[in-house]
Amino acid sequence: MENTDYSDYKKEAAPPAIQNTPEPKHKKERPGMNFWSCCSVFGFGFMIVIAVLIYSCFSLVETGIHAAMNAEDMEEGDAFENAKLIQGPANSNRIIAVINVKGVILSDSNSSYENANSAKICKLIKTADRDHRVAAILIYLDTPGGEVTASDEIWHALKKAKKPVVAYMGSIATSGGYYIAAGADKIVAHRTTLTGSIGVIINAWNYHTLIQRIGVESQIYTSGKMKAMLHGGKATSEEEKKIIQNLVMSSYQEFVRVVADGRKIPYESLINTPLTDGRVLDGKQALAAGLVDRNGYFEDAVAEAEMLAKIPVNSAKVLLMKPQNNFMDFLMELHSSVGNPQVKVNLPGSSEFHLTPGKAYYLPAQQ
Repeated sequence: MENTDYSDYKKEAAPPAIQNTPEPKHKKERPGMNFWSCCSVFGFGFMIVIAVLIYSCFSLVETGIHAAMNAEDMEEGDAFENAKLIQGPANSNRIIAVINVKGVILSDSNSSYENANSAKICKLIKTADRDHRVAAILIYLDTPGGEVTASDEIWHALKKAKKPVVAYMGSIATSGGYYIAAGADKIVAHRTTLTGSIGVIINAWNYHTLIQRIGVESQIYTSGKMKAMLHGGKATSEEEKKIIQNLVMSSYQEFVRVVADGRKIPYESLINTPLTDGRVLDGKQALAAGLVDRNGYFEDAVAEAEMLAKIPVNSAKVLLMKPQNNFMDFLMELHSSVGNPQVKVNLPGSSEFHLTPGKAYYLPAQQ
């Protein structure tokens, strides 16, 4: 029996044993975990951005407050940096400071860039009066008037000025415009100027009869019987009318005193006369009545200013001063326009400005 050699035969490898490897157990994820994580990260980043913005705003406001506090000192140094040369030698070290009063005269809290801001005008007058280079101040009036208090503030600033003051009346200088002019040492009016209108007006609408017709009742609760005397939803009593009229006459008498003092005319010869009954005069009539010193043009007003300052004619440069509007002024103007939205409708013969009910004005009557 032959011995069989199996060494030359390759042993077939046995197939690997299949092991039943248990599948790894995964942790059961909580649904929505990734979403809330993203929200947390986003919220944290958002809070950082808000914090940075708030800090920046506070820094900006603080800077603005410091700038406003130092505005007076800054304006004195930069008062004529952006001034416009109107006439005269540019290299002169003498200045005739021109300050515009154009548009309706309003207080600081109610005015816009289109009107005469009493606070800014007073600041310009004060700055010009302190500047050693200024020989005289020339107020250029082109205004129908405005608020009683705002007009009086500008008049008071002119009366306090130590430098000579000349008022020049352009197209119109009625009521509050003339009130301001009365504070000047000399008044020059163009012969076609509209001026005068010396008087006071308080405007109030009464719609009591109208709301009765449409079946609406106005209910008013007050602490005293006169608290709602200007309320339009109720009939105005004779006693209320008398009180309001007394307020008007009190302001009117003060107006006449200002005119009498400024023009050196006896008070008794002005009060309750045709000259002070609210009528409008042209420049020639105002000159004949003694309300202005002369008729002329702007250059005549400049000559008057140089004469009062006792400097040679045409020796000073005539510069138009401009208000220094800073960033805070811009923010306040923006806040005013956003916080008090108005719809303006311009019709032929109408004006964008309307009297605020209950306020006293040195203005001609408006519809």
